[in-house]
Amino acid sequence: QAYVSMYPNPANSVLNLKANTEIQLITITNNLGQVVYTGNVDQQETRIDISAYKAGMYIVKIETVNGTATQKLMVN
Repeated sequence: QAYVSMYPNPANSVLNLKANTEIQLITITNNLGQVVYTGNVDQQETRIDISAYKAGMYIVKIETVNGTATQKLMVN
């Protein structure tokens, strides 16, 4: 079971992700389904600069060795 903590939410400049296992891949899509960020991590914690993102709802998909977690992100 993948457990991922994502904060702050809502966010406006930086998004922090912390998992109970190694995060392999992060994909962020906007409300139109367009991929706005993808990145390989290979560690349990990471920070993503989201300061250029427009305000709105995004879907953050976090793939770990134990499975995939999907969370909603609100950008102000």
